[in-house]
Amino acid sequence: MKRQKPENILEQSGYSCRFNGITFHLYYRDDPGQILEMETDADLITLSTLFNSIEFPGEERIDAIIPVENGKQYVVRILDDTGKGIQTWTPLQFYYSPGSRRFFYTNDMYNVIKNREQLTYVHAASFPTQADSWWYGIADAAVLAARYGWLVDKKIQKRPAFQRTPVRLGIGEQRNILIRILEAKTPGKGLQILMDSGFIEEQPMG
Repeated sequence: MKRQKPENILEQSGYSCRFNGITFHLYYRDDPGQILEMETDADLITLSTLFNSIEFPGEERIDAIIPVENGKQYVVRILDDTGKGIQTWTPLQFYYSPGSRRFFYTNDMYNVIKNREQLTYVHAASFPTQADSWWYGIADAAVLAARYGWLVDKKIQKRPAFQRTPVRLGIGEQRNILIRILEAKTPGKGLQILMDSGFIEEQPMG
């Protein structure tokens, strides 16, 4: 018997959820790969009661992981009280509601998404202007380049002279980024961004 999808379980239990961030596989009708990213207003206690095999890695952008069939997994982030998700590149503030089966976005980036326009500082909602978030911005840019052939301005691949040290990604976050890049059609483009930016050199991989 096929198990219910996590999004169906959440909605049937009265909670909202949306696929967030890198949901372009749905828009471009591409293979989603091993990792699906989802946001929900259910809290950790609720998630633990709804899903038996759930994991709680406690990393910056991973509140929970729900393994599903065929080696896939849902990376879950809990929405804050205002309903906002993580800060990220503006084109990534693009969502899909499984309940309504519709895409929606909170900005005027539709043409950027539709045409895969070059990612520049203009599109940075918080990256890389916030020192703490620098590596997350680079990681997301690398995934966009690898999976969807997105052009990334060379200027944003060089780390500015921040006064603070950028937060390093957790081991699980690094693993997910590398999986999404290596299973992509053009992994070399993403890996090149990680190398040019200093990500590979400075992140404690493994």
